[in-house]
Amino acid sequence: MFKMVRLVRNNESLNTFFELLSVHPAVLRLLKLVFLYFLYPVHVMSCIWFYVADFNNSKDNWASKLGLMDESTDMQYIVSFYWSMQTITTVGFGDISIGLLEEYVLALIWMVFGVSIYTICIGNVSTIIATIDIKAAFLAQKLRTLQQYALRINLSTETAIRIQKFLENDSK
Repeated sequence: MFKMVRLVRNNESLNTFFELLSVHPAVLRLLKLVFLYFLYPVHVMSCIWFYVADFNNSKDNWASKLGLMDESTDMQYIVSFYWSMQTITTVGFGDISIGLLEEYVLALIWMVFGVSIYTICIGNVSTIIATIDIKAAFLAQKLRTLQQYALRINLSTETAIRIQKFLENDSK
């Protein structure tokens, strides 16, 4: 699991692909955040959640109560993903009830882990937004300085526009 995260995080071909698409670095960081720190752990927990129910093949587990043991693998995964997502987002509708001690322990661990993931995601998103604002303010300051300088030395409008485009591309 950790190897997969490292592989995606340090993959040069993915970085080259996003550079070719000219994706803003903040958007790229946000996508990595969503996939690596949110959806990937939800996927892993979904698999573990159903495995616990399948391992304890009794009538008291959550999957047996919902009649999922004889359903297709897709349906089992979707319901497990649904439980994992509603637990980590602290929605918890209560439509999937726990019946076994192992399920209670796993749900408690997932709730604690979910709070940690939630905290990391909110902190990273606020950092990304703050970074975008700082870069935009810095660019605006550069452009104001450029305009003042262009007026002072009677720089042609065409040259000023070229410099402005260069600065905008440089800030990305």
